[in-house]
Amino acid sequence: MGRKKIIEAILRPLGFGVYRLKPEAYESNFLSAALRYKKSIAHSLAEKANYTVIRGPFSGLKLPETGAWSDADVLSKIIGSYEAEIFPFLESEIRRKPNVIVNVGASEGYYAIGLKRRLPSSDVYTYDIDIKSFFALEYCKKINGVDITRLDRFDYNDPLRGISNSNKTIPLFIFDCEGFEKNIINFPKNILNMSGFIIELHDLFVPNISKSLIEYLSGSHVVTVVTQRGRCLEDYPELAGVRGPIGALLLDEFRGDTMQWLYAVPK
Repeated sequence: MGRKKIIEAILRPLGFGVYRLKPEAYESNFLSAALRYKKSIAHSLAEKANYTVIRGPFSGLKLPETGAWSDADVLSKIIGSYEAEIFPFLESEIRRKPNVIVNVGASEGYYAIGLKRRLPSSDVYTYDIDIKSFFALEYCKKINGVDITRLDRFDYNDPLRGISNSNKTIPLFIFDCEGFEKNIINFPKNILNMSGFIIELHDLFVPNISKSLIEYLSGSHVVTVVTQRGRCLEDYPELAGVRGPIGALLLDEFRGDTMQWLYAVPK
């Protein structure tokens, strides 16, 4: 069966057709349909879990039914497969007990509110440029009964402005900001040296950004980098009975490239 007929066979049950598409549009149309299908299944399974995270460092965290960036991620967060590569980093930071946590690119608050639940005495701040995320964040705060502060601005040259000026501050910065993590090199040295970092790297947007940040942070921090890995359907009992190809679709985070994360803790 030719490529066109294969994709047509997959898409037609979902209400899509490819007969008039140029070859270069096949993949885009397929991914769009697959994501739409994933969302419908993901929310059905998420409802069974009452939109509550089942495993991982944020077990018990309640999530809004409608997220800010991608509703398709909600099931991955609930079953504990979402960005599982950085779970050890999160647990390490929880043991380090930062008393100030700043999440840049916070979206609906999965990390910010998840960490607030684990470290209730810490002050947690979020920043995001996506207005839609503000409403999801507020709702997520409400259903989890926690108090965090949303910042109206974030300045890499003064990242604790309006947050803390104490020399007893133990900061953790979590960055997921589509390449703007490159600006971490503007952090004042005194803040840089006492801060922990969990950073999603976006070489696909800013080439060699991982190399630059590793070199920059290695002088003052112990730096660890992990690469996105595959998922095994058998690790998630909630997906029992889901057929292989559908399971693979549910566990795929639909990223534009193989992602990496950087964890840096002060020496």
